[in-house]
Amino acid sequence: MSSDTGEDRTRVHAESLQTVASTLASGVAGQLSQPLRELRENLAMMVETIEHYMAEAPGPTPYPWKALHALRQELAQAYLLSREVARLVGDLHEGMAGPEGAMQPVDVNTCVESALNLARHRLSSHTEVFMDLGSLPPARAVHGELVLAIAKLILCCADSAATREGSAVSIKTHCERGATDSVVISVADNGAGLPAAAAAAEQVVALVVRGWGGTFEGISKPGRGSAFECHLPAISADALDRVASSGSEG
Repeated sequence: MSSDTGEDRTRVHAESLQTVASTLASGVAGQLSQPLRELRENLAMMVETIEHYMAEAPGPTPYPWKALHALRQELAQAYLLSREVARLVGDLHEGMAGPEGAMQPVDVNTCVESALNLARHRLSSHTEVFMDLGSLPPARAVHGELVLAIAKLILCCADSAATREGSAVSIKTHCERGATDSVVISVADNGAGLPAAAAAAEQVVALVVRGWGGTFEGISKPGRGSAFECHLPAISADALDRVASSGSEG
C-alpha cells in the first residue's frame, strides 16, 4: 500500500514538473523568435555592408574607419543576441532535465537567475522586478527541479502582478542561521492576487521542496498579491568537503 502511494507521489511529481517545463518551453520558444530575427537581420546587414565595400573599393585600400566602426557595432550586437539565445536554450535544457537530475549541492542563486530568465516572457512591460540575492551556502537539491519550481512561483506572481498597473515582483534569497542552517527563497508580488493559481503552484512546489527535506509556505489574497517562501537545508562546509572527498576517491 505504501509502495503504491510512493509510486503515485513520484508520478504526480514528475507530471507536475513536466507541465511546468512544457509551459516554459512554449513561452521561451516565443521569446527566442525576436532575438533570432534581430540576429539574422544584423548578420544580413553585415554581409551587405562587406559586399558593398568590395564592389565599390578601387583596390586594396584600408577599410574606412567609420565603416569599420559601424561593422564592429553590428558584430557586437549580433554577439550579444547570440549570448541571449544561448542562455535561454541552456536554461531551458537544464530545466527540461527536471526529475532526471541527481541530488547534489546546488548554487541556489544560479537557479533563481535561470528561473527568472525562463519565466521573464510572462512579466508584463509595466511590472518591475526586484532581485536581492544574498551570499548563500550550497543547498542539497536537484538543479533542474529547483529551476522549474522557482520558475513556477515567478509565473504565478507575474500573472498576479500583470492584473494591476504599477505592480512589482520581488525575488530574494538569504541564509537563515540556526541549529540547522537553511537557504531561503522568497518570491512575492503586490498585484491583484490569484488564490487558485497560488494553490496550483503550491501543489507542485511543496511536493518538490518537501521531498528534499525542506519546507514551503504560500499565500495569495485578492487585492493583496501573493507571497511564497521555500526553506532548503543548507550544506555545511564540512559536509561539502566530505562530498568532494568521496567524489575524488571514486
